[in-house]
Amino acid sequence: MLSNSSFEVILDNEVKNSLVEKFKKLAELSKKIDEEKLGYDGITFSVDLYDGKPVKIWSPDKTSLEGSIIVELLDYLKLLYRPNSIVDKYIFESRFYVDDENVLEVINYDPLFVKFYDLSFSYLSCGKLENKINDLPNSKIIYLDFSQVKNELNADIKKCFANEINKKFKQIKLIQTEETGHFNTIK
Repeated sequence: MLSNSSFEVILDNEVKNSLVEKFKKLAELSKKIDEEKLGYDGITFSVDLYDGKPVKIWSPDKTSLEGSIIVELLDYLKLLYRPNSIVDKYIFESRFYVDDENVLEVINYDPLFVKFYDLSFSYLSCGKLENKINDLPNSKIIYLDFSQVKNELNADIKKCFANEINKKFKQIKLIQTEETGHFNTIK
């Protein structure tokens, strides 16, 4: 069982054993955090197997074994707790510190449904955004969920986004929390 005060999911033994093995592998790879590697912006992932030897991993690169295991665990946790927008947001933000290319999340492919979060927009350049939009699968219609985006978007990024999304998709449906949100008009 994965549990805290707010969320609880019952796991079968096979899934539980698989997750425990992944956590053991992380603990094995990262015996102790290197205090000199701590930076201003990052995240610490802690693993405690209750053996008296907890370990911490500081913002591992997504191409490292530690990073790939953490991304895999976060993606699996997201599946376990779906649908839950609070969990989705925190898992997305945690994963972003490992993989800063992860600026959007495809929630569904048919119809194509893409979700954005605040954190990713401050790290975007037009080129990166253009690549991410071009990497999206072709679809007649796309749903863009901006309901988790609370900060004002940079004017250049907003213009770039509107240009690139309109090049690729003919029908665009916006989801935002306010009637007059970031994209009252997308063209």
